[in-house]
Amino acid sequence: MLSHHKKIMKIKFYAFFFSIFFAVLLWLLVAMANEFQITMSIPLVIDNMKESETIAYPKPEISATIQGTGWQLLLLYFTPTLKYHLSMNDINGTIITNEKLSQRMYHSGEIKILSVFPNSITLSTERKIQKTVPIIPTANLEFYEGYGGIGKITALPESVTISGAKSLVEKIQSWKTQPLTLSNIKSNVEQEVKFIDSLDNEIVLNKYSAILSLEVQPLAEKTLYDIPVTVAEVPENRKVVLLPKKIDVVIRGGVKEISSIEAKQFSASIDYKTILLDTSGFVQPTITSPENIRIINQNPAQLQYVIRKE
Repeated sequence: MLSHHKKIMKIKFYAFFFSIFFAVLLWLLVAMANEFQITMSIPLVIDNMKESETIAYPKPEISATIQGTGWQLLLLYFTPTLKYHLSMNDINGTIITNEKLSQRMYHSGEIKILSVFPNSITLSTERKIQKTVPIIPTANLEFYEGYGGIGKITALPESVTISGAKSLVEKIQSWKTQPLTLSNIKSNVEQEVKFIDSLDNEIVLNKYSAILSLEVQPLAEKTLYDIPVTVAEVPENRKVVLLPKKIDVVIRGGVKEISSIEAKQFSASIDYKTILLDTSGFVQPTITSPENIRIINQNPAQLQYVIRKE
């Protein structure tokens, strides 16, 4: 008996739900048949423009107030075919945007163009140029514990060709990718990433993405002993004695690199001018290491010195 009651309640619930859904759908169908007004941004298109020219940056933004049924405006929103057309003959200074709307804004006739904003715009042309600039990878990478990237993240291709107004293109020295964000990385990274937006489409690119790559390895540490420290630029009549003359370093890097690293691949030096400017009696050497190897500790951290006349 209880089970039969539950079945009846379930049927009533579904009937109530579908009646509400049908009522809302019916209301929506009726409401969308009414007319509405919206304001939307309209792309500006210059017809018959020479390949060697473009509109001077920044290109004016145009908006239009449009009237139509809900269905017509919805279709226009998802399939934006409406554009504001001008010819090269129109570009002679100030343009009244609300003039010649039937010629400048092609539409089916089922919608009405009520007005265009701003009321006037000023256009001028500029020579179009192109140049090739390097791609700058942008990444936010978090590695799995005990792993790390070897070297720098690279982009393939390494460069992109850009074209646009001369005054704008000349200021651009590189082009960035969108940020690549990854976490818990413990294998090589190789992923296609799009470029950042092209300045409101004022700049045209010959490609719009690049492959970002980074080698990833387990990290290891190693201690290297007795690296000699030299003093550079010592005058002929002076001699510098360091105490001690050698240092030890702890390095970190990928297991492949660390396994073959030797102390002779490192150099440590101190500039004589640094010693002359020192007032503490201790100086720290500058250590040069192979690429992709990080020095995490040095022993001793500072060296004493004695300057003698020759």
